[in-house]
Amino acid sequence: MDPAIIPIITAVIGVTGTVAVGYMGFLHNRLSAAKSAEQAMIERLEKRLDKQDAEIKELEQKLAKTEQRAETLERENDQLKERVRKLEGERAAVELLNATLTAENERLKTDLQTATRHNGELLAQVNDLEFENQAQAQKIAELQGRLAPAGDCL
Repeated sequence: MDPAIIPIITAVIGVTGTVAVGYMGFLHNRLSAAKSAEQAMIERLEKRLDKQDAEIKELEQKLAKTEQRAETLERENDQLKERVRKLEGERAAVELLNATLTAENERLKTDLQTATRHNGELLAQVNDLEFENQAQAQKIAELQGRLAPAGDCL
């Protein structure tokens, strides 16, 4: 090897080493920047995750309250349905009673009409009997009037 080349090779190696060290520094800076960006991204994601966890907890609480309210409403609905069933049963009983009372009322009206008619007939008979009684009373008075002069004779 030519001894004149050695300083050139040494210079090239020195420059290459300097370039390599510079490049290594550049790579280190890039890697550091990437790590910083990655760390910033991780922090943003962690904050976002914390926020979403808080939202999830809040939504779970709302869901629990909503489920409780739904259960309460279901119980109330069941109670109201039972009350409606009872009222419908009572309504059916009232309708049956109403029909029975209506029939009884009609029967009583018929009985009243019959009694009124019979009463009219009885009043007519009473009037006839009173008229007959008056006629008989007149006959008795007449007969007594005739008997009185005959009784004076005895």
